[in-house]
Amino acid sequence: MVVLNAFEEQFPPAKSMRTYTLISSLEPCPMYLSRLLIAGAQTVKYLAPEEWGGMVTHTHALPRAGAHLAESRRLVLADVSEELRQLALDLFLPNLDT
Repeated sequence: MVVLNAFEEQFPPAKSMRTYTLISSLEPCPMYLSRLLIAGAQTVKYLAPEEWGGMVTHTHALPRAGAHLAESRRLVLADVSEELRQLALDLFLPNLDT
């Protein structure tokens, strides 16, 4: 979310993220996914599924407005090598407890 906030501050004329593709290392959590949907991100690609808190695979459980926004967006697992997918997990897993 820090990167998205910084982007919006640096490029205020970008009123919508609709023309951008955002790439995330892991499947966005509920809070981050909601932030992306509200920002208007049309396409979100993530390198690795996040079984502990990823929300893309559970958009049906979002509040009605969020689920409706998610229906019109492209939220997909990125087409990357298995090594890159594993690297995303390896960078995240040591911080899971914190």
